[in-house]
Amino acid sequence: MGQKGLPCIVHSHGNPLAHIILRGSNKGTNYDAESIQQIRQQHQGKLPALLIDCSHGNSSKDPLKQPLVLQQIIEERHVTQVRGVMLESHLVDDGCLGWNKTEQLLLDVAEQLSEKTLAFSA
Repeated sequence: MGQKGLPCIVHSHGNPLAHIILRGSNKGTNYDAESIQQIRQQHQGKLPALLIDCSHGNSSKDPLKQPLVLQQIIEERHVTQVRGVMLESHLVDDGCLGWNKTEQLLLDVAEQLSEKTLAFSA
């Protein structure tokens, strides 16, 4: 939008701090180590931050599979070096985990990561 509130074309040099969100698709998931390695090769030298959407195509559009996706991401995090994840917790237009399940999932993940961090540093 331009200064007068109308659509306009803007040219920029891009954002070197941008990130990539992996959502998967109707053809399958893309949060596994092999898919992530492929993406890193495509963006060689740019080191994009990767975020993984645990919903949508990565869960086959089944919100109850989000915890399984998240668990696999945690197990492979030393290989994939993912910066963050997205969960659908409370939306009006999509199936979601709900607040209570999300809260418990995040508490469980925090405990897991804390234990694994201690194990790696020992």
